[in-house]
Amino acid sequence: MHLIHEIQKIISTLMPHPRTAKIRVSEHILPIPFFAYLILLVASPTSTHAQSDETIDDLLRIGQELWEEHAPPELQDQYRLPTMDEIETFLADFESDLVDGNVQRLAAYAPQARIALSALRQFQGGDSLADWLEPRIDYLEAAEAIVSQPPAPAAPERPAPPPLEPQYTQAYWMNTLATRPMPEKAKRYMPVFKKAFQNKGLPPELAWLSEVESSLNLQARSPVGAYGPFQFMPATAKRFGLKIGSPDERADPRKSAEAAASYLSILYKQFNSWPLALAAYNAGEGRVGRALEAANVETFDEVAAHLPTETRMYVPKVLATISARESIDATTLPGIATTHLNTLSGERVNESLASSSAGNPSVSLKKLRNGYNFKRASALAKGNRFR
Repeated sequence: MHLIHEIQKIISTLMPHPRTAKIRVSEHILPIPFFAYLILLVASPTSTHAQSDETIDDLLRIGQELWEEHAPPELQDQYRLPTMDEIETFLADFESDLVDGNVQRLAAYAPQARIALSALRQFQGGDSLADWLEPRIDYLEAAEAIVSQPPAPAAPERPAPPPLEPQYTQAYWMNTLATRPMPEKAKRYMPVFKKAFQNKGLPPELAWLSEVESSLNLQARSPVGAYGPFQFMPATAKRFGLKIGSPDERADPRKSAEAAASYLSILYKQFNSWPLALAAYNAGEGRVGRALEAANVETFDEVAAHLPTETRMYVPKVLATISARESIDATTLPGIATTHLNTLSGERVNESLASSSAGNPSVSLKKLRNGYNFKRASALAKGNRFR
């Protein structure tokens, strides 16, 4: 029987696993002890199920009944998957630290986040949270890699600047994406997203940030209420004309893409740089503006060390995603088309400076920043951030 053959192949993976491990059967993630009960059930020579036509789901149901009937309560508690309420509490804490936590704190979330992702895939309706969580596990695994590195040797009296961890580089994310297939939903939604971006005068390739934000799931939601393929919080959505409720226009492919393009257009006109605009999309324009002013610098590479860990990874990950999906160098994306430079919704910037400086690196970003009130932006952005 094909099913028995499949299970026999999986048995060989049991021995190296610790008792706390879980194993994949078809689309299910199971604790090892539970799987052992399933093996006994279907592989026993006297089992009536060994010659039956039950599917994997049928056997899992039978195995679950046996597990609950015969396994000791303490063992069931030890190996149970978390409940939805427990996952949502965990994700709320995780999202808070994703914004403000350091690398060590993010790394500590990785094992539980992987278990939460597996559990969410099994809950009815869990995909909306799972598709928000899955791309962010990349940051946790990158943080794990950073903290697992041996400590640097003792610094000399005049230390050179420490080398940049690879997880903060586009090359690292290009390597991560090299074996990751394009999402299936891209064929359906990316043409819509790209057209909306192009209509706003933005490089259409920037629409790939939706893969990083939501795995291209129109119903992706974060624990704090960001929703849709571009992860708008309610206040930010209203700022860009999206209706909240039923239907929720944050999940509308065209309207949400137009809103995201409008917001990125504003951010580009503020910062005259796509990396800085992406950083502001992730961390908030006020936060990025204050960091630039405090450090007295003008580029993303110069200010990155003063931004949240997630943002430091988010920007190169978006650029790498664009490069991988479009087979281009995302660092060479053009600015906003000149016909759209004076079309602006939401907060206004010094448009004469923005227009004259678009595509002109000789115009100082500091001059652009002088035309924008970051304290005002910070007040507007408070509570309106995307995550």
